[in-house]
Amino acid sequence: MERVRATFAVKMVAEATIVLAQCEDVGLTGITLRRAGGQPIPIGLPIKICFSLPEDRTVLTAYAEVVTDRSAGYFRRTGLRFSRISPEASRRLGAFCEGGQTRKVAAPSEQHAPG
Repeated sequence: MERVRATFAVKMVAEATIVLAQCEDVGLTGITLRRAGGQPIPIGLPIKICFSLPEDRTVLTAYAEVVTDRSAGYFRRTGLRFSRISPEASRRLGAFCEGGQTRKVAAPSEQHAPG
């Protein structure tokens, strides 16, 4: 299953520092975050993240490590690979991603020419 585009808030905790970010894409193996510009986060740094998927109030927690961190204009784009995620969080994330792929495939056929 590949990653799907999604936008939702994510709280990152690394070395007792809390950073708020926004999801750009997510999948069962990791997540790409967009955060306010600032200092790069070192590759390999362990991160704890907390988030709620769109249309779901359940707060999910996952542990990950930084695999990329680069400048993106006024922001930074940080790629995380999950290292530990609960079975329940994995199930919810899998269902969300599956639904996202269905929407991506269905979207063009849902467009109708003006009548």
